[in-house]
Amino acid sequence: MELLRSSLELGDGEGVTFMSDIQKGLLDAVSTVILEARQKPIIKMLEDIRVKVMTMLKDREEERRIWRGEFSPYAMELLNDFTQNAQGCEVVFNGDNGYEVVEGAHRHTVNLLLKKCTCRTWDLSGIPCPHAIKALDNNKEDPLSEVHWWYSKKAYMLVYMHKLQPVRGDKF
Repeated sequence: MELLRSSLELGDGEGVTFMSDIQKGLLDAVSTVILEARQKPIIKMLEDIRVKVMTMLKDREEERRIWRGEFSPYAMELLNDFTQNAQGCEVVFNGDNGYEVVEGAHRHTVNLLLKKCTCRTWDLSGIPCPHAIKALDNNKEDPLSEVHWWYSKKAYMLVYMHKLQPVRGDKF
């Protein structure tokens, strides 16, 4: 851990967060490599993992370059699905900050000011749920403006901007 901290110039680590990208996280990629390399001596196994992670970071940056919009394709697909589901909902506005959204036999309350829905999907995913989308439509607001920034190109690039640098072979 000390070598990692030193190599990445993390200082005391304040302000550093490691997180998964939800779709195919670093942990999954590394555990596949570990399974492939586990019969090798530890130094060779760690070298295989380092090379795999270095390649993965480069690939993720290239992947972001083909995004069509400002947000990840995953976020856009989920928002589109939620928008279709919202078509089957009915909304009642209380004239303040509250919306009651009826979806079949279920009722949910949405507070746009707090960005909360009682279904909790918006809280958990960072993408407006069908109930919030229906309330936003009623309020003549664009649901895309409420997608959390962590799905943006900028956030994605911040996660993958630090690259592993090539190293000389073990002979040196």
